[in-house]
Amino acid sequence: MTDVPIVESFVDVTDGEGGEMMDVESLLKSKSVEVSIADIKVDSEFVKNFRRKYSLTQIALANILGVSKKAIEKWEQGANRVSRSNATLLKILDSNPELIGQLYSVSVKEW
Repeated sequence: MTDVPIVESFVDVTDGEGGEMMDVESLLKSKSVEVSIADIKVDSEFVKNFRRKYSLTQIALANILGVSKKAIEKWEQGANRVSRSNATLLKILDSNPELIGQLYSVSVKEW
């Protein structure tokens, strides 16, 4: 078995501006690595409140998330659970509302 050469002994795992660093050599020598994923839960009230807070229609929110209007309706009724990926995106957008404008905008063009 051949050792894989390590080009860089440290990899920036934050903002690319010299924040916290991870020692890749130590990582590769470790017996186990634990990766934690945030347990994000979004319920029907969160979805309703999110839409109201940002003045979004069900159709607008559906377009932002790439789901159908029916999916938004069912989430708001509590009939279906919000998927992990959409729950994560909703939480990120709620924490960073400026991102909503990058995903969705409405403009009126005069003829």
